[in-house]
Amino acid sequence: MKIRVLKKREKGREKAKIFLPALLFLIVFPYIISGFSGQEKQIFANEEVPGQIWVLEKKFWGTGKVPLEEYLVGMMAATIPAEYEPETLKAQAIILRSFCMNHMEKENGEKIIRDDVIKEYYMRVSQCEEIWQENTEVNLQKLQEAVKETKGMIVVCNGDIVEPSFCRMSNGKTRDVTEYVMRREKYSYMKSVACERDKMAADYVQYVKFSHKDFEEIIKNMISDKNAKLEKLIIYRDKNDYVKEIHIGEKVIDGEEFRKSFNLVSSCYSLEIINNAIEIQTKGIGHGFGFSQYEADRLAQEGNNYTYLLKYFFDNIELEKV
Repeated sequence: MKIRVLKKREKGREKAKIFLPALLFLIVFPYIISGFSGQEKQIFANEEVPGQIWVLEKKFWGTGKVPLEEYLVGMMAATIPAEYEPETLKAQAIILRSFCMNHMEKENGEKIIRDDVIKEYYMRVSQCEEIWQENTEVNLQKLQEAVKETKGMIVVCNGDIVEPSFCRMSNGKTRDVTEYVMRREKYSYMKSVACERDKMAADYVQYVKFSHKDFEEIIKNMISDKNAKLEKLIIYRDKNDYVKEIHIGEKVIDGEEFRKSFNLVSSCYSLEIINNAIEIQTKGIGHGFGFSQYEADRLAQEGNNYTYLLKYFFDNIELEKV
């Protein structure tokens, strides 16, 4: 084996060969990471304006700052079909802004909203491009206009900013919050309203099937009892047919927990045994509380504006600017 002996000058060259690439990597690394961590082209300029509200985004290398009004466009993309009427989109923008403002806090003299809660309802431009492809620019422009034309507008009830719920489509009626003790006081402005046109949507009724084995396994995991006997399953509903609870012997499963565990599109569902399988039928899309986007869009097509749409679904509310 040959042993290489370096002279002093050669040692310096060797160190330089190691040091320079390392230095270059440290300089370029943040830019590489920003590319992989979702750095997006801007829809609005990140202008420092008085009273600006920022969304703080957790990144791989730290925290990024995005103006709320820009962030809202990504939230719109994730929560409502871009092809809906402009007035429907405006109503949704106000709902989302109100939701965000409920999580606003002050830090170092700035108004901020941490993305921990709201990022669940957000899509980046790159994600939009995957879904919309050649329609991306047009769709983003529609959403941007809805946000701009309602800039700073929120929903209030008795002087307080509310957190209005929304769903894609009800089962024909939105849920009555007075039937839910935990929601009754906080969401008193939400009322049950008729949404007959939701029933005419192409995807109003959907079906999903599970084998007996898979169905029982999911249930047993939910109730943490591998030996549970599932001969008797009783479903308790609210007056508008949404599932409140499911009782299996002495075990009680929350209707929403069941829905999420089985990845059901709606909180209005029924079970039936068909051909040795469990078939679950759903009606509508979403939890059924508050603003039904499909019904709202039909109302918008009839010429109603966003104020009418919001007041149709929510009681005792007013619109204010922040």
